[in-house]
Order: sequence, then structure tokens, then C-alpha cells
Amino acid sequence: MRYVLMACVLVAACAQGADESLADENGPDLSSCNGQEWLAFVGQPAAQLDDKLPKTARVIGPDAAVTQDFRPDRINVDVDEAGTIIGIRCG
Repeated sequence: MRYVLMACVLVAACAQGADESLADENGPDLSSCNGQEWLAFVGQPAAQLDDKLPKTARVIGPDAAVTQDFRPDRINVDVDEAGTIIGIRCG
């Protein structure tokens, strides 16, 4: 009985992951923060955006500590260890 329960949990977890990937096939919704205009910078050095981003924007490195408050109008710029932009999202 224990193995049947574990199998059901695993199947449910896999199915949930599949649904999430289908929902993201059109890309993230960037309309609330006007993030579409910043997508062209993905793959570029984050230093290019230093004086161009709004004051409320956050540049978030791999080990950066950030607050968990969600602000739909705020642009979050994710960068890797080398300082290259790897993603743009609202929040």
C-alpha cells in the first residue's frame, strides 16, 4: 500500500510540472512592468542598463538577497556570475 501511495504522489508531481511548462510556452507576461522593451538586453552585460533602468528596478545576481514582496510594476533583471543578463521579469 505504501508503494502505491508513493507512486501516486510521484505521478501527480510529474503531471503538475508538465502543466506548468505548457503554461509558459508563450513566455513570461511582462505587460505589468513594460518589460518587453528590456528583453533585447538579455545576453548583454548588465552594465549597459546602469543608467537606463527605472529607479524601482532591481538587478539580481545569483547570490543576491532580495525582498519577497511582489510589485507587478517593478522590473527584475536577473544576471549570472559574469554580470550577463539572463532574464527579465516583473515583480
